[in-house]
Amino acid sequence: MRLLYAIFFFCCLLISEKGNAQAISISFVRAPLKQVLRVVEKKTGYRFNYVSKYVASARPVTFTARDATLEQVLELCFKGQALTYRVEIADRTVQVIPVAAASPPEAVVLRDVGGKVMDEKGDPIEGVSVGVDGSDRGTFTNDRGTFLLTGLPSNASLVFTHIGYGRQIVKIDGIKDVILTLKPLAQTMTDLSIEVSTGYQTIPRDRSPGSYDFIKEDLVNRSVTTNILDRMENLTPGVLYNHGDAAATDALLVRGRSTIYANAAPLVVVDNFPYDGDLANINPNDVESITILKDAASASIWGARAGNGVIVITTKSGKTEKPTVSVNSSVTIQGKPGLYNISTISSADAITVEDSLYNWGFYPSDQNNPFHLPAPPVKDILDSVNNGYLTAAQAQARMQALAGHDVRSDMKKYFFRTSVNQQHSVNISGKTDNVNYYFSAGWDHDVSELVTEKDDRVTLRSKSSFKISPALRADVGVNFVENISQAGDNQAPNIVGFYSGQRLYPYAQLADARGNPLPVYLNYNKDFVQSSQAAGLLDWTYRPLADMYDENNTTIIRDYVLDGALQYKIVPGLSLDLKYQFENQILGQNDLFNDSSYHARDVINTYTQVNPTTGDLSNPVPMGGILYVYNTEIVSQQGRAQLNYSNTWKGKHRLDVLGGWEIRRAVTTANSNQFYGYDPNDVLVNPNIDYSTVYKEYGLPTMAQIPNNESIAKGVDDFLSYYANGAYTYDGRLTVSASARKDEANLFGVNTNEKGTPLWSSGAGWTISKERFYDWNWLPFLKARVTYGYNGNISRLASALTTTTAYPALTTAATRAVINNPPNNKLRWEKVGMFNAGIDFTTKDQVVDGSLEFYTKNDVDLIAQAPVDPTLGVSSFYGNVASMKGKGIDLRVTTRNLKSLLQWYTTFILSYSSTKVTKFDMPSPALGSTYVSVASSSINPVLGKPVFSYFSYRWNGLDPYNGNPIGYLNGKPTEDAASIVGQTTLDSMVYNGPATPVFFGALRNDLAYKRLSLSFNISYKFGYYFRKPSVDYFQLFNNNTTNGDYARRWMKPGDEVRTHVPSAPSTAQFDHNRDNFYEASKVLVSKADNIRLEDIRLSYDIDKTVWRQMPFGHVRLYIYASNLGPLWKANAFGIDPYYNNNTRLEAVALSVGTTIDF
Repeated sequence: MRLLYAIFFFCCLLISEKGNAQAISISFVRAPLKQVLRVVEKKTGYRFNYVSKYVASARPVTFTARDATLEQVLELCFKGQALTYRVEIADRTVQVIPVAAASPPEAVVLRDVGGKVMDEKGDPIEGVSVGVDGSDRGTFTNDRGTFLLTGLPSNASLVFTHIGYGRQIVKIDGIKDVILTLKPLAQTMTDLSIEVSTGYQTIPRDRSPGSYDFIKEDLVNRSVTTNILDRMENLTPGVLYNHGDAAATDALLVRGRSTIYANAAPLVVVDNFPYDGDLANINPNDVESITILKDAASASIWGARAGNGVIVITTKSGKTEKPTVSVNSSVTIQGKPGLYNISTISSADAITVEDSLYNWGFYPSDQNNPFHLPAPPVKDILDSVNNGYLTAAQAQARMQALAGHDVRSDMKKYFFRTSVNQQHSVNISGKTDNVNYYFSAGWDHDVSELVTEKDDRVTLRSKSSFKISPALRADVGVNFVENISQAGDNQAPNIVGFYSGQRLYPYAQLADARGNPLPVYLNYNKDFVQSSQAAGLLDWTYRPLADMYDENNTTIIRDYVLDGALQYKIVPGLSLDLKYQFENQILGQNDLFNDSSYHARDVINTYTQVNPTTGDLSNPVPMGGILYVYNTEIVSQQGRAQLNYSNTWKGKHRLDVLGGWEIRRAVTTANSNQFYGYDPNDVLVNPNIDYSTVYKEYGLPTMAQIPNNESIAKGVDDFLSYYANGAYTYDGRLTVSASARKDEANLFGVNTNEKGTPLWSSGAGWTISKERFYDWNWLPFLKARVTYGYNGNISRLASALTTTTAYPALTTAATRAVINNPPNNKLRWEKVGMFNAGIDFTTKDQVVDGSLEFYTKNDVDLIAQAPVDPTLGVSSFYGNVASMKGKGIDLRVTTRNLKSLLQWYTTFILSYSSTKVTKFDMPSPALGSTYVSVASSSINPVLGKPVFSYFSYRWNGLDPYNGNPIGYLNGKPTEDAASIVGQTTLDSMVYNGPATPVFFGALRNDLAYKRLSLSFNISYKFGYYFRKPSVDYFQLFNNNTTNGDYARRWMKPGDEVRTHVPSAPSTAQFDHNRDNFYEASKVLVSKADNIRLEDIRLSYDIDKTVWRQMPFGHVRLYIYASNLGPLWKANAFGIDPYYNNNTRLEAVALSVGTTIDF
């Protein structure tokens, strides 16, 4: 941090120097133009592209210039010449162009065309493909970078392509010699042609001091996933994707968390408007670029919705005059997941434990089991021994047979499969002087690793722009998405009893040797199930393998987006934009349990009534299936009117200003229902259901109402905004910017003047390398920038007015209401103040290129809980009562390691992000046990710590005599677990550290040899923690299973040296706090730091210069491998933090695909 401040201070001191790095003082007398251009190249660093014969035949040049700009020198050079010029600031090149003469069209003649292709340094490039546009003719440049093509029409166009460089087209127009400089594709800060989109405007990156990251199309398409946001991972600093336990906090963050209870996800903008639909609806093949807005200056244009950062997605449009057809197709295959990554007690150990429990009398008799709870099969075997049905030897043989079986093998065999994902897309695009068009269609078919699950997505997109007149342009876009997801009742790998909560015992068999489904008893014991069926009830047996196919859960999402825009040029430099978007997303879910499903049979049986006089049975829940219906609809309309002004004067001054007004309304409606007695064949239901009567549940000492899933909800969000943004640039060196915005919404305030909040930002940028005094030739580009301002955030936990939820009364037909939030007429938006300072740099010949940014965040008016007078009917309310602070660093460095026939680029990104709670008015619970859980569903802020942090009990090992866990209470060692859990205060807990990474980043290498390219990415995450699950004896005794650490438990004195796993209780009656203390102790918390090989991509490009008979213009073949696993992990447990005792997709995901351009 100090180094950054020092550099920035040094840059500020330099501003007192006078001059302009572009100021040129030269003098010529009748000098050849070619000689003059070479001198100007050396003076300015700009490179001239021209046809030799035109420059050689130009008139000699005579002039004197002192402290002149490049533009002034060029005017003198080309004054009176038959040539003109065009300055490409982005490329730092000058295109020399013949002045067109008025003459009759010439007949097409054939001629030989040759030339030379160079890089930006002037070195020849070998292996460049030189093709004739529209034909199969072509050649390659030799080791001197030269080429020759004979017999070409004078009106032909040449297409130059080379891996690692941008594609360029040159019209011959009768010339014979072509001198061309190819620009590398490497994404560099000096590539000023990169235009970043804020969603309101598209601007060159050099004209804004804000913090932007830009992901171009080639990087978007580097990975092969169906989710567009997943394709951003490990490509840009400051953007964190959490995995494993950390994902239970925030799945995606931009520069850390800026809120306590509100949604911390960044705002996603698609083609100028916030996207209200499901992000899974966006087809990545339609995306041209992604811009991440990270600081106040870049994101402030979005005001109260930009506090968590903004991700702007821009879809493709037509680029070439000739219609282009592009087809992309890929298949991704991934093997079955690794269920053995889940640590589970072995079958043999589980049977031994159940044998002990049986001898202790743990399992209740039928007379003492009013809920008919099941017991594991071992109990039935031992009962048979006691009743004389089996000998001890026979029982031992049966238990040994069970001990040889692992339920995970059945799970993997019958419930999982190799997943196959297909992505297919086709698009047609092009442009003319008056029309720009893009049409695409896509189909994705995903067969999940879970049997019965699959997804299909169809996307259609149209994007057109029409030039109605020189001053008026109209844009029209249509997007349609249909996503159909289907699933059955696949409970793997976590089958749990619906009623009893018992988990599947580790030796359970789900199928016989022939694959026929076998029953398991998790809700009720076998005797009760059989006696119920004998009494006339439906078969209550649960067979997971069969039941998997008795549910059809279908979700259909249809998303329609229509948008239109008009742009009118009022006068030169001043234009008016009118934009409108309509979106309608409809989600419909039908979850059908057919009449043979366990769920339908369980509900029908549970509410079966027995006549106490006659013994006759009646069914308040009718026979048949049960259909659950869920519907959600979003209707969103957004409109914007915006004035844009841009002007340049005196060659040094540039002003860009915009201002506008926008309105937005989003209406969300939802309803749900259920239909009993559903017959899918005749589409019949039984509507005569009595939901108010409290029925006795069959065979149980409890009563309940029939489940009623009927609900209806509606939400209306209204937003009204006014905004302005401006930037002034002096001589391409100094830029100052400012923005202001006021957002109003129906969530805040009662009075009109309380509904809105003003937000603002300001910034400045200084391209130091353009100053006259600057003479660091080894660092030709150096820019400093600084910004400060406020963005906002929305929390729906509170509102200005009282909100309630209505429910049916429990015993009558009346309606009851529950207060969700008391009124708060002073409610305000959350505000995120951010300071950002950055330096962009490039060394000579772009060998090293990068940026370094430091930022601080001050999050105020955060919505959180605060106490209130309980006589008001509530004990707390949500208000603007909390604050947070954060700081961080973003670093990106790209190096060019090799630049020859073999090219090698390396990109290193590093991010540091730290946040802490600085204010929280709700009194913190004193007990440390409150802070053990880490998840977004259980937020308990602690002052001075991150929102999500790990706290644990102090650990003092195991008692050497009995293996009991030892902790501390009031600073003294103790085995009294109940007192430790019940009395340890927060200040006595161990603070382990944050639950999300503090340092994270990636190292990507991109290599290219002629037409072959290779890319691989390594990621890293440091500075965070996770908690390892371990043995829980209460769960083992009551729910059939526990962690595999049972095998490493303390069993005899001396074991405390080799293990931290407590001894097994010597009786079935023990204090469960013993487990609670151990599982939340420091010994089970470890660093989650890891380094992993994320992916490898290999591709090969083919065009007609390689295969002249090829019916396509260009073909790319690629192979992509992901999920390659960790290279290193910090914890001593050997656990991959991404899969902490969870099902691991351990197989490598392998994708093969092709892109074909016609």
